[in-house]
Amino acid sequence: MHIKDKLFTGRCLVNKSGRQAIAVSLTEETKWP
Repeated sequence: MHIKDKLFTGRCLVNKSGRQAIAVSLTEETKWP
C-alpha cells in the first residue's frame, strides 16, 4: 500500500507544485519499479 500512498501524494503535489511533483513522481517510480 506504500506505493499507492506515494502515487496519491504525487498527485496532490502536482496540484500545488505542478512540475516539481512530476520530478518527485519519477524518482519514486525509480525507487519502486
